[in-house]
Amino acid sequence: MSAIRASRYGFALFVVLTVVNLGLLRAQSGTTSALSGVVTDPTGAVIPGAKLTLTFTSSGAQRTITTGAEGGFLFLQLTAGDYILAAEAPGFAASIRQLTYVGVPIHLNIVLSAASSHREVMVNRNQ
Repeated sequence: MSAIRASRYGFALFVVLTVVNLGLLRAQSGTTSALSGVVTDPTGAVIPGAKLTLTFTSSGAQRTITTGAEGGFLFLQLTAGDYILAAEAPGFAASIRQLTYVGVPIHLNIVLSAASSHREVMVNRNQ
């Protein structure tokens, strides 16, 4: 019985140490999956094919992705810090947001408004 009890304690200790070490390794990496969301128009219709550019402000590093068929996006493995997220799609005004990632997942609903059209027409009247 003593050998079985020692074996159980040894296994339990192994499991506890493994879990603690995995947590420490993840904490040291400083990265995790963190930023997701959906891009829509003002009516709530999703915008597939919208281009999103995420810029890490401390280094200037950029990552660009395109929304899927359901307007969704996902940036994986972000480092804690300040970011600028730009979203754009043909026919829509660009959206720029500043955000701070502190290790907690962020979900955004980005609404792109219709691009304003401005045309200048010059009429030259010759007599």
